[in-house]
Amino acid sequence: MIPFQLPLRDINLELTNVCNFDCVYCPNSEMTRKKGFMRFETVKEIVDDIHKNNITKVINLFVMGEPLLHKEIVAIVRYIEERGIKAKVNTNAGLLNNNLASDLYHAGLSILYISLNTPTPETFKHRRSKGVEFSKWINNIRDAIDLKFHEKAATRIIISVLKTQNEFINDIKKGFFVSGNNDESVAILKEWEVFFDNVKEKYNLTIPPKTGAAVLKKHMANMFSRVNYTFSPLPDVAFNITRLHNWKNSLANNKIKTAVFGSCDALRETISILYNGDYSLCCGDYDGKLVVGNVKDQKLSEFLFSEKANLIRNKFQHNQLPTMRCKKCRGGSSSFFWLFNQTHSSLFYNSVYYRKFRKFIGI
Repeated sequence: MIPFQLPLRDINLELTNVCNFDCVYCPNSEMTRKKGFMRFETVKEIVDDIHKNNITKVINLFVMGEPLLHKEIVAIVRYIEERGIKAKVNTNAGLLNNNLASDLYHAGLSILYISLNTPTPETFKHRRSKGVEFSKWINNIRDAIDLKFHEKAATRIIISVLKTQNEFINDIKKGFFVSGNNDESVAILKEWEVFFDNVKEKYNLTIPPKTGAAVLKKHMANMFSRVNYTFSPLPDVAFNITRLHNWKNSLANNKIKTAVFGSCDALRETISILYNGDYSLCCGDYDGKLVVGNVKDQKLSEFLFSEKANLIRNKFQHNQLPTMRCKKCRGGSSSFFWLFNQTHSSLFYNSVYYRKFRKFIGI
């Protein structure tokens, strides 16, 4: 068993559930909870509590919504970073211009995660963006990368590209497709090679040779198309080829057979805080169905050691799923995935040796 202790691996802090995109593969259009923004004062209260009690060293500024829509995003990033906590902004880059990127870099942003996801004009249509043209969008992303080196910013940039598999195409949205496997994803990324080469030459950058572990990881990714794969074309810039998921089975069109056992790292290594201060068990809880408390009623440092939190952790540690939503998450649309999801979650979240083995082989 993995005992509960601080600091947590990370915390998801939702600044807003409002978004300027309406992606086909996202439940934004199905979300029924009220739209809004987290008050800066609430952010400060949460961050101060985290800092004072060493709750985590990483705050991910996302659950739903586009964080760059928050008018005080730069001040929020600065406030987090000045307290020795790493801030991670997950953005669709629709609002990412040079001025904003520069402000975020100067605020000390640790990680900028860009959801490229749909890297071609045809696939970009799936984003259903509001007033954002594909060519301008791509240029904004590339300008932000170039600006990082121009300003010598320490910010790490991660660019995500989606891949889809047949079982997920059927589960999520009929006709939705980006790339079917790693080879097709790599072919898409090759279109970026000229840009990367220009940046390397412009700033005289060197890329360390790939290690044996990285090569093994690539082979594993090619063998198992469900496995994600990350590589670095530039220093502190990573391309992440990641499989499309169905939001913990919540977007599955097919009937899901609910799990009878399984586990999770909720309240043991992470927690999500929605814009209104609600504590949620899950980063995929787009509609606030797994709320277990609120910052207005109990500080995070107090809630994490409360009887309610201890009970939930105890259930996960004993491979018991505390809610019907959790049982659907760990279930599957086929007998194979039903058994795999349960068994894998039990091993991954409750066996240190299993996690070490996965890390060793690079998956």
